[in-house]
Amino acid sequence: MVRCFLDLLSIPDAIHPWQIKEMQMSSQPELKRRRFLKPIVMVVAALFVTVAAVTLFMGPLARDRNYAHLNRFWGDHWPLQRGRYLPVRLLPLLERIGMIQRVTYEIEPGIAYVLDPRDVIESALLDKGTWDDEVWSMVAGHLKPGATLIDIGAHIGTFSIPGAKAVGTTGRVVAVEPNPMTVARLNANIAASGWKNILVEPVACGDTNGTLPLYIGSQVNSGTSSLAKANAVDHGAKGGSVDVPIERLDDIVKRARLTRIDAIKIDVEGAETGVIKGGEMSIRTFHPVIVLEVVDQMLKNMGSSKAELESVLRGYGYVKTRENSSHDNAEWSPAPSLVRLRVRPSGGEGVTRGLSRITGQ
Repeated sequence: MVRCFLDLLSIPDAIHPWQIKEMQMSSQPELKRRRFLKPIVMVVAALFVTVAAVTLFMGPLARDRNYAHLNRFWGDHWPLQRGRYLPVRLLPLLERIGMIQRVTYEIEPGIAYVLDPRDVIESALLDKGTWDDEVWSMVAGHLKPGATLIDIGAHIGTFSIPGAKAVGTTGRVVAVEPNPMTVARLNANIAASGWKNILVEPVACGDTNGTLPLYIGSQVNSGTSSLAKANAVDHGAKGGSVDVPIERLDDIVKRARLTRIDAIKIDVEGAETGVIKGGEMSIRTFHPVIVLEVVDQMLKNMGSSKAELESVLRGYGYVKTRENSSHDNAEWSPAPSLVRLRVRPSGGEGVTRGLSRITGQ
C-alpha cells in the first residue's frame, strides 16, 4: 500500500537506470531535497493507510464526509505541488472497493442533498455543509418569508434549497437549470429536502428563444457546463454537448405568474449578459437585487464583456453595492429612486401594470 502511495505521488523510492542522466544533471540541493522528502512521505503514507483502515468500519455517509475533510485538508496543507491531488487520484480505487459512494446528507432540517464526493461542489457540501458562503450571504440578506428568488444556473440546488427554506411556504423559488443530468439531481435534492415551493425550469436563460448546444462540464465540477465551449473546456471538460432549449427570463417570469421578485442569482458561466438583456422587463418592473458571477474572459467567450454587462445594469438604473473577496461575484441593487417604486405583493395597480408590461396585455 505504501508503494502504491509513492507511485501516486510520482516520487520514486528507487533510482532507475533511465533516471541516472537526469539526476546527474540535477542540482545537489534537489537531490538532498528528494532524500529529505522520502521519509516524510513514508510517514504520511503510513498515517494515510491507518486512516483508511479505520474508515472501513464507518457508514457510507461518515466515509464520504471523512474523505471530503481529508481532501480539503490535504490540498490546504500538503507542501509540494507534486502529490497535491493525491486524494482525487485515489478516488477511483476507493469507489471500486466500495469505500466511497453517492449518499444522502441532511445538513439541517429542510436542507438535504444526494451527493457525489467526486464533484468539487458536492465534496464541499460534505465537508462544510455549505457552498460559496460569501455569495450566499449576498442573496440570503434579501430573502424573507414570502419573498421570491430566481436562481439562474441552479445546478443541484445549493442556493435554491436554502432559498426555499428562507422564503418559507408562502414564498417561491424558480430554479433555472438547463443540463438534463443536473436537473435530475436537482429534483432529487428538492425531494430529499421536502420543499414544494420550488419551480424547476429545465431551460437555459438568454436574450432569445430557441435551442443551443450546452457544453457539459467536467466530472469533477459539473457546475462548469456552459453555452460557450471554451468556458467548459477551460475547466477540464472534454467538449461533449447536448442541445437544450433557451428562453428569455421575461418569458419564464410570465409563465410562472410571478407577482414579485426580491432577488435574482445568476451563475451561468459567461452567459450573464444575455440573461440580463432577456429579463429587462422583469427587472425594470420588480427591481430585484441581482447577484451574479462576473468573469471577463468567460463573458468574452460568449461575445460579451464585463464592461458591457455593467453598462447594461447601469442602464437599468442599478448600482454595484458589493463584491466577494475574489471579485468574481457582485451584488447589484436598484438605485434609491427605484427602490421606492419596487412592486410588493399587496396587489393593486402597480402589480397589474407591471404584469401587463411583461405579458403585453
